[in-house]
Amino acid sequence: MNPRRNVHETCCGFCVDPMGGKITGEPMRGAAEMRELALSALAALERADLADVVRALHDRVFGGDINALFEAYEENSVLRWRFKPMAELLLRELKQLATAPHMPIAERRRRIEWTLDMAGF
Repeated sequence: MNPRRNVHETCCGFCVDPMGGKITGEPMRGAAEMRELALSALAALERADLADVVRALHDRVFGGDINALFEAYEENSVLRWRFKPMAELLLRELKQLATAPHMPIAERRRRIEWTLDMAGF
């Protein structure tokens, strides 16, 4: 298995080619949960008028090597996928920052940038 795999087109296309070539089109088990979390974070950022952060998230997080984002685990003898803890924590924190009602937009951007840096993205 090639250690460098690609995420299909966008952060919401969780289809993996284990050989590193063309995308298989087969969804990963666990993708629905990951897609829900990713989409909720992206939607919260969009609603907060942070489209620039959405672009940065695509570039810095979802545009990279999936080994930084996903891990496989076995559940009931079935291979499933999930976000690695730091990636999951990042998405949850970005969603929380985007929806902070009393935080000025400049402070949100500053904290989001700090969060991306601290998470290693």
